[in-house]
Amino acid sequence: MKVQYVRDLKSGTIVDDYFAVSSKSSPRKYNAKSGLWFSFDISDKTGSIPIKFWGGLDEQPTLDIFSSFKVNDVVHIKGGIIKMDNFSNKLEMHLNSDSAEISKISEFDYSEFVPTIDKDISELVSKFKSEIESFICSKSDLF
Repeated sequence: MKVQYVRDLKSGTIVDDYFAVSSKSSPRKYNAKSGLWFSFDISDKTGSIPIKFWGGLDEQPTLDIFSSFKVNDVVHIKGGIIKMDNFSNKLEMHLNSDSAEISKISEFDYSEFVPTIDKDISELVSKFKSEIESFICSKSDLF
């Protein structure tokens, strides 16, 4: 059962839950040191958040993790930490190769990834029909 939702993640939160992978960028070399890092986005029914995976000096483990999942897979993330990005001032998750885990999972509740609203659908439909009727009636007065 899912416990942590994207909308509830705050700076400093340690993540241990499953999410859908919604995008993924190829590994890149660090500018000032050896090793690779990559980014991807995860989501659930409440929203999405970017992730930066910081690999160690040995590039192969980072490449192995990168190739272990693809877009639209559901992954369990353990040990990620939510931080505020200095440039965008938006939340993002950071995963370090020595302390975080990413593993593809096959059993999960699909409803955790379908956006929902907390309003009464029948009430919304009635309101919509009423608006259409008032629009049609006001236009018929013109002819």
